[in-house]
Amino acid sequence: PSFDRDRLDNLTLGLERYAGRNLHRVPTAIARLARVRRITSRPQSTYDVLLMPTLADAPPEIGHLDPTAPYQQIIDRLIDWVAFT
Repeated sequence: PSFDRDRLDNLTLGLERYAGRNLHRVPTAIARLARVRRITSRPQSTYDVLLMPTLADAPPEIGHLDPTAPYQQIIDRLIDWVAFT
């Protein structure tokens, strides 16, 4: 089996373009995530469970996050829905 790029949806293609334009930021982002982990792990080690919000709203209707829709539309809808992560 071979990889058929024509079968990729707009969301996947848009994320590829975004990642390509921002590849130079990856090392800094990884370092920042590691630093946040070090800073937050110590105070949280005394808790068994942390409850944190991840979604800003109820699940969207089927088709609202259609991956074949224009990339910017999908991203805008995802950002509105998943406001905390």
